[in-house]
Amino acid sequence: MGSPVRPYPIEHAFADGTPISFHPVQADRHFDVHTHPFHEIAYIAEGIGTLAAGRDAIPVAKGDLIFIPKDREHVFQPQRHSTLEVLNCLFKEEVLDPPQGLSGYLIFDDMAEITGMFRECTDCIKVREQAGEFARLMYALKLELSWKQTGFRYKLYIYLMDMLTRIRQTSPFCSAPRPAADPVQFAVDYIHKAYRNPMPLEEFCRSLGISLRQFQRRFKAETGRTYTQMLQDVRVRVSCDLLLDTDWSIQTVAQEVGLQDMKHFYRLFRERCAMTPHELRLQIGGESRPSPERRNPS
Repeated sequence: MGSPVRPYPIEHAFADGTPISFHPVQADRHFDVHTHPFHEIAYIAEGIGTLAAGRDAIPVAKGDLIFIPKDREHVFQPQRHSTLEVLNCLFKEEVLDPPQGLSGYLIFDDMAEITGMFRECTDCIKVREQAGEFARLMYALKLELSWKQTGFRYKLYIYLMDMLTRIRQTSPFCSAPRPAADPVQFAVDYIHKAYRNPMPLEEFCRSLGISLRQFQRRFKAETGRTYTQMLQDVRVRVSCDLLLDTDWSIQTVAQEVGLQDMKHFYRLFRERCAMTPHELRLQIGGESRPSPERRNPS
């Protein structure tokens, strides 16, 4: 990434010996690329920018939560003429070891399944909050570390496990679908969470215990759309939000919603919005946004 990689001083991150720390930063364009031997969960409290992690450039905005594994070089880069307010939860590797006193109980297996995935993870994972839940957890961490009342380390651990569990349940990179009583509704929810990188449809159906043909028939009958059409609708709808709420390039927006082929992205966008992404930015000011549905759904 051009800049020298600077190690992070671990004694500063965990000054009081507690293996979980809270570290807010205002990231500007002068931040250095750095790495550290502990894990990081970063919450974007304000601003828009990019997380540069190795060769990856991950767009970030207010409400995003990003898991950054230990020893991964990275730096937050805000948009031009702005800053990023980032709330960081830092934690040592040993925090991911489930308490041995729970060995033999099902809760130990649950915790081992969650923490084991993050212990082995080498890539950054980004998820987005739905209703301010990540902000509340981060500020709860901050308060506990400020007050340091009896039992505060236990509360820090609970808040951290809550965030890791939510990341695992939300991210398509971490969680596979589970059999559901209503596979169609489950699929709709899954599309809205995993539109960036959903698993192949055949694999998705297999995980739900339903045949591909049966699933496609039920999905079309209950929603009026095919699975692929709904996935495309969601991707275009999210891209509309990003085009109007950020100054990201159109290619970055397309990649953020899981579309790498720009010709394909432009075609889908025109079909559903009756204009190009560039025209959307030029024409839509204070007016209501177009609904990204097909003009001719037949």
